[in-house]
Amino acid sequence: MSWKNIISSQDLTHHLLEGQPLYSERFDEVLNFHAPGLAPVIKNGKSWHIKENGQEAYPAKFQRTFGFYEGIAAVIDENSAFHILLDGSPLYKERYSWTGNYQEHRCTVRTLNGLYHHIDSNGDRVGTTCWHYAGDYKDGIAVVQREDGYSSHVDRMGNLIHNCWFVDLDIYHKGYARAKESGGWVHIDSQGKPVYKQRYAMIEPFYNGQARVESFNGALIIINETGECLHMLRPERDLFHDLSRDLVGFWKTHTISTAVESGIIEKLPNELSAIATELDLPSDNCNRLLNALWDLNICCPEEDERWSLTQKGELLKKDNPRSLADAALEYTKNLEHRWFKLPEIIKGGHGSSEMDVFQEVCKTSETTRQHHTMLTSYARNDYPAIVPMLPFTDGQSIMDVGGSHGVLAKEIRTSFPKSKVTLLDMPAVVATCPIPEGVNVHPANFFEPWHISADIIIMSRILHDWSDHDASKILANARDAIHPGGKLLIAEMILEESVPNGHLCDLHLLAVTGGRERTLKQYRELFDANGFSLLSVHRGTGFISIIEALPHE
Repeated sequence: MSWKNIISSQDLTHHLLEGQPLYSERFDEVLNFHAPGLAPVIKNGKSWHIKENGQEAYPAKFQRTFGFYEGIAAVIDENSAFHILLDGSPLYKERYSWTGNYQEHRCTVRTLNGLYHHIDSNGDRVGTTCWHYAGDYKDGIAVVQREDGYSSHVDRMGNLIHNCWFVDLDIYHKGYARAKESGGWVHIDSQGKPVYKQRYAMIEPFYNGQARVESFNGALIIINETGECLHMLRPERDLFHDLSRDLVGFWKTHTISTAVESGIIEKLPNELSAIATELDLPSDNCNRLLNALWDLNICCPEEDERWSLTQKGELLKKDNPRSLADAALEYTKNLEHRWFKLPEIIKGGHGSSEMDVFQEVCKTSETTRQHHTMLTSYARNDYPAIVPMLPFTDGQSIMDVGGSHGVLAKEIRTSFPKSKVTLLDMPAVVATCPIPEGVNVHPANFFEPWHISADIIIMSRILHDWSDHDASKILANARDAIHPGGKLLIAEMILEESVPNGHLCDLHLLAVTGGRERTLKQYRELFDANGFSLLSVHRGTGFISIIEALPHE
């Protein structure tokens, strides 16, 4: 009799061989047999392994047992996880919150404080680094993920094999690994380098030199290991209708803005008749707007004739900490008309002689509030992921330049309580700013002397609002304000030269502020021209990266 021919019964209470029960015992649950012929079972809250005849393989009992791999099995007992040998004895003394199965004499474990590393067949730790996640080994290589969410590959000793980091990553298969960059998926070689320029929405591993991939336009194609298209499995979406949808993108913006301005969002959940009556709207018009919002997955009808907000729609509620209600109004009122001048701007003109957008939003206390409430929503969404990337030492003096209502300054103050944190922004902005506890506020014009200094200056999404000429003025003031031995940190989206992501946002800045998104090369050139040296880049899982620069001595 070979254990390989044994299967579990349909009700998972026992095992079968050629359709017949293997033994008379019945369990609460059984799992499949693994080499060398042992299977995990559970009965009356206890778990252990049995032999092919249904007898206990050892006397010990656990809360949960899993299959043997390479003669070692993962078990759970007293709410901690570890591994046992064939006789049921522990492989080691250490206890973990979770353990995987052994592959290639290596195993992933998660420590009691939530970090991952690998152990060898003796239970000894492999390498010196703890990771945010670590995967199984295949062909001597495993995927690891650091705290910022980016992943790379390590060898059997836990050493990085190429030091290239990706948004998502797979193990190697036939010499190539699937890797996700900010612009999409690509295959990489053993050095971590992409093997072709194109990026895709989905890719499969190479099989006999070919892989199936899906483009961002919906096409399914077969490519070879150089990225050459060999065979079309499904054509791209109808490009006529695809372009037509792009042409009427403003429909969506105005629909959402109208929903906010009319007050419909704040009335949900509710019945159509009640909403129309309370807001004094024609019932048919109200119904048509609600259905359009349903088309945008903002709200949906319920069985009792009520309408309710979706999870996406909840982000338009004014009391939501990350509310985009003010953003909806901003894009159709204060910002939209500036796009009308884009054809003239593209030709090299200035677009208009009107005041810049920052003067415009500061015309009244209400426009200032609305604009910076919008910025605060984006900040609350983005900044919690930024702070762990910041190369700070607690106790340093930190200046948040252009910090608006202080979301980033508050996050920094919480993470670095011994540091002196100062928020610097325009006088009209800080006048409406609810000052976070423990944060100093310093009103100043970006383009005039700041009369304040710090060890670290951080500017988050500031330089992209300005042309190189104006950004140089801001950098000059920043350089003068940095203490000896200090540094500058820039939190910005970095354009990738090989992918299109972010370039529409760049065009928005050209139309609205006269600023621009920049590539890393352009940031390096901007720093070099203004007395800074680009030191390093810390890339996050979102679209914002941290650029670290040092002032020239």
